[in-house]
Amino acid sequence: MIAGTCSSDVRFKKNIRPFAGSLEKVGRLQSMYFDWRADEFPDRNFGAARSFGLVAQEVEAVLPELVVTDAAGFKAVKYHMLKQQPSALEERIRPLETLARK
Repeated sequence: MIAGTCSSDVRFKKNIRPFAGSLEKVGRLQSMYFDWRADEFPDRNFGAARSFGLVAQEVEAVLPELVVTDAAGFKAVKYHMLKQQPSALEERIRPLETLARK
């Protein structure tokens, strides 16, 4: 889920460079509905509700800088960084967010 805020003021940044081809790259990402394997990973508190989002391994193939890997080898997407990019992804996720609220 994309949530929260992240500091983005230019006054906090240096060595700013364009993220070449970001719109094309982000447009290649596929958002999906899925069910968590909550019973197999109870310590993760995934819950039983149907969810939606991206698969980290697929994001990593397109934009590796948006994925982190924890000590156990599990991957996570830096959704806040996607939110900073004006992109087709936001347009693709908006209908899913609307459906999730219903």
